[in-house]
Amino acid sequence: MTGHWSLVTENQEVRRENLEVSLNAYFSLFSLLVS
Repeated sequence: MTGHWSLVTENQEVRRENLEVSLNAYFSLFSLLVS
């Protein structure tokens, strides 16, 4: 079970990092469109 939980937490961390990267990309595109 511990190995399973470590895999789950790793997947959550990767998903969070991908979300932050996509949000940063959206914000940069939005700022370019606004300016």
